Amino acid sequence: MSTISAIRDGLVTAAITVNATSGLGKIRGFPYAPDTVNPPVFIVYGYSADFDLAMNRGTDKLTFDTEIVVQRANERQATKALDTYVAALKAALESDQTLSSTAFGVRVTSMPGYQPRVAGNESTFRLAAPLSVEVHTAITTT
Repeated sequence: MSTISAIRDGLVTAAITVNATSGLGKIRGFPYAPDTVNPPVFIVYGYSADFDLAMNRGTDKLTFDTEIVVQRANERQATKALDTYVAALKAALESDQTLSSTAFGVRVTSMPGYQPRVAGNESTFRLAAPLSVEVHTAITTT
């Protein structure tokens, strides 16, 4: 059995392996939404859960809302960066199906499209790709 916190950490650990394979900037990862964002960054937000898919607490399905955010100096450059990051992140997140022994399976299920983001001062623009990540596990509170 795993905790939500351990699964979040496992997602971040998998995501930051993209640093060695993307050819782009080093990705920082956050298991929870940070107060400030310095792209490129991978963030794990909330999750939804389907409990007790197997008898006796055998399997739960959690769907995590995550996002990769890049700086947007210009649209073309940011889009090209996200094109690379999204493919690399899908591969990285799915490469360790146990998320360091916290899960039974991991699958990136959707990416609804790139979305603009504005920093707090509204003069720094960013581009983000939200990813839904399905994790099969048995969660516990301890």
